[in-house]
Amino acid sequence: MWTVTLLLKPAIVTAHLIGGLTTLSLLLWLALGESSFAPDARVRQLQPVAAFTLAVVAIQVVLGGWVSANYAALACPDLPLCRGSLVPSMDFANAFHVLRELGQTPDGALLSNEALTAIHWTHRLFAVVVLAKVGWVAYRAFPVMRTLAIVTGALVALQFSLGLANVAFSLPLPLAAAHNAGAAGLLLALVVLNFFSFRGLRPSW
Repeated sequence: MWTVTLLLKPAIVTAHLIGGLTTLSLLLWLALGESSFAPDARVRQLQPVAAFTLAVVAIQVVLGGWVSANYAALACPDLPLCRGSLVPSMDFANAFHVLRELGQTPDGALLSNEALTAIHWTHRLFAVVVLAKVGWVAYRAFPVMRTLAIVTGALVALQFSLGLANVAFSLPLPLAAAHNAGAAGLLLALVVLNFFSFRGLRPSW
């Protein structure tokens, strides 16, 4: 409701995304709890890396929501650089000021290209961290949860590729929607991984 009545305020739009994905993740956790799985002490060794990776992906999802809420998806229209530079001119102070109107600074001025660039560049840079971290946890999980590890690794590779494709093809709607769905899928895969690692259980698939 607030997304509409507050005229797409970026903080509300992003919070709406966080709430939806949190609800979905909790429902999946509850559903897994209703099923029976074989105990396996080796799975518990994945707890720290699984929890940390889930947190990293959650941060990236929030950054992606912030990109979308601020219409910053095409602020860096080139690859692999951003506006022709590895580190372009950016305005982080206004970019990540939470309590402001859409397209405006806290003072009411128009949000600059430098602020939009900072939003996009941060999400793009953090994507490399996510790719490395999820790849590592998939590698660690492979000996005990082979199918889940393969699915998780494939999802992060697909999601990274979709992010690149959205920039390369100027954000066509099907690719943008697929990127959103990919984020949800990757998040859920890590929720499943955390469920098994914290319960000390191994899936039968």
